[in-house]
Amino acid sequence: MTAGRATVILPCAGAGQRLGLPFGKELLPLGPGSTPLDEAISLLLPHACALRLVVVLGAGREATARHVVRKAAPASLPVAFITQLPGLTGSTGAVLSAKPWFAQRNLVLLPDQVLASPPRDLVASALDALSDAPFCFLASRQDDPAAITRDGALCISGAPARLLDYAEHPAVADAGRFNATWFGFGFRRDHADEALSLVHRAVTGGPVTTADVTASPLGGCPVIEAGPYRDLGTWAAVRAHWAATAPPEGKEAQP
Repeated sequence: MTAGRATVILPCAGAGQRLGLPFGKELLPLGPGSTPLDEAISLLLPHACALRLVVVLGAGREATARHVVRKAAPASLPVAFITQLPGLTGSTGAVLSAKPWFAQRNLVLLPDQVLASPPRDLVASALDALSDAPFCFLASRQDDPAAITRDGALCISGAPARLLDYAEHPAVADAGRFNATWFGFGFRRDHADEALSLVHRAVTGGPVTTADVTASPLGGCPVIEAGPYRDLGTWAAVRAHWAATAPPEGKEAQP
């Protein structure tokens, strides 16, 4: 029933140690009826007939699984739950754990990255890009050196944008070389091993050079641009998000 569909992978196995929550940070309340997980799934629902969802879980994430089912079932979005394999760390380890579920086109969304104004066509644009390209990034323009050194940094150019360079957590001295940060990516199955090995090495702190990027499926790949987003991995970011989205004083939030 899911033949021909693209696979979307949601890594939900991280411990979220910086927040110290007794549940997964993907279930952190953002407002009435909203969590980071809801924000991620809402991007998928308009395209549910073309997708299948694979959620990578860690121990004690039963509440996350139940929440996904409640949100996906009304749209008939097929869902599978898997566990992250031992020895495969980080969000990219979760993606590699889902290898048996890879489709020809695959999209990875991080459920703790929340877009300020999610474009309705974001998923469709990424999948369209993967019709021809081996890899693509979902990204936002960024000129704050602190954000660039904290997040996955990209150097992009052109319209539509293409990737010139990529680094995870670049040094402060190198921040000026980058002008965007990523919150998701996509890849084709026939280029998965080469592309994911490089991204996984970078995410887990290994060395990646500009020459490595240029020679990989990432070199010159499309970059799907969206508006600003917030990484809700720290309490400072969570409080900033709450403040930015709180209803005006004297007004109640709409359910």
